[in-house]
Amino acid sequence: MSDVIIVEKMDQWIKITLNRPERLNALNVEMHLAFCAALEAVGDARAVLIPVPGVAFALVRILANAIRIMVIGRLILARL
Repeated sequence: MSDVIIVEKMDQWIKITLNRPERLNALNVEMHLAFCAALEAVGDARAVLIPVPGVAFALVRILANAIRIMVIGRLILARL
């Protein structure tokens, strides 16, 4: 996994930290792919913590929407 995302697995939760402070954690293709891979690897974790270090917080809304879409997609697939 790329170093633009840091994944720490705890007991029942996972911490996914964005790690591009020099670019204010701006989302690029590499970070997007690494973030999606980290979310796919969540498995049976009960919670995902996504801290955004630094001063840029606009990315949080983008990531929240991406997570919502992934969760809704999984719920739909589970019903099929």
